[in-house]
Amino acid sequence: MDAPWSKKSEVSVFDEIDIDELLAQLTPEEIEALENETDPDNSLLPPSERVKNQTEKSDTGPLNREALLKFIEDKAKAEKDWEEAKPYTKEKRGKVFTPKDEDVKVDELNGTGDGSDLKTDFDDILNQATEEELVDLAAALGFHAMLNQDQYNASMTDKPVHGGFKGVAKATMPTISAPVAPNSTDVEKSIDQLSSNDSSLKELNLNNIKNISAEKFERLFDALESNTTLETLALASTGMTDRVAKKLSGALKKNKTLTTVILDSNYIRRDMIIEILKAIGENLSIKEISFENQKPSILGVKAEQEIAKIIDGNAHLEKLGIQFETLNARIRVQEKLQSNYDKHRKQRSEK
Repeated sequence: MDAPWSKKSEVSVFDEIDIDELLAQLTPEEIEALENETDPDNSLLPPSERVKNQTEKSDTGPLNREALLKFIEDKAKAEKDWEEAKPYTKEKRGKVFTPKDEDVKVDELNGTGDGSDLKTDFDDILNQATEEELVDLAAALGFHAMLNQDQYNASMTDKPVHGGFKGVAKATMPTISAPVAPNSTDVEKSIDQLSSNDSSLKELNLNNIKNISAEKFERLFDALESNTTLETLALASTGMTDRVAKKLSGALKKNKTLTTVILDSNYIRRDMIIEILKAIGENLSIKEISFENQKPSILGVKAEQEIAKIIDGNAHLEKLGIQFETLNARIRVQEKLQSNYDKHRKQRSEK
């Protein structure tokens, strides 16, 4: 029985052939033809050896760009233009345009050609209107360039528009609004209420209180861990740093009643934001959390992708207040939050 065929056994036949002896038997013409068969696409060979130089003329010297361009230009001018396949004979080709019958002009119906006799049903109304009524009409038609700021704002709020067109460039004095009263929430009392599980404390608003010490924050978050009544915690613009936020992340893991956490306008960096988002992944009650306007405002691509990955695994969060720079992370987070909201809305409707 013959041995099975193998590629290795077939190639081994050429091992005994002497390549140098074969090349010695070739004629100069055969050697030249063999050199011309080199594969120009073979990347294993250097470019100078892929194709043999077949130029028989000797070099005329170094490249002279100006002389080359002048030679090309002179040759182009000396050559005769290509002859047209069909010479131009002034013959009209295609369909000849014939204008349609002109419509009777409106001016001709009124008897004159200057349009002075053209009347409409609104001429008498516009002629009898006061300047204030014309301003109101301009606002309704959207001619904002003809109005000043007060007139435009009045038209947007459906209020009567007063004043004529002469006040377009008149400056409007800004109105001074009353100052916002400072937050009068007693921090010590709030900590005691959290510690005692006061059922009346559903929402704790400590926004804009700047003098909360790190020690008070720690006591607040220690009480938050075991609290079962608080639902909303607002700590915007309180000067919170990463050290305090780390204590908060531990409290959010253990608390089971919080639904909303507001941490805007603080000093929380991206690493701590990621840690807090990981913490609320274990808290099934939190539906909304916000980190808007942090002092280190730029998260970076890597941090944004990490946040998007964390939100993808969160099945209960519905709102996230944070600013993304990359489109991919923004879309991923929006789609996941919308999916969570739709799922919870469906569950509520079925009850």
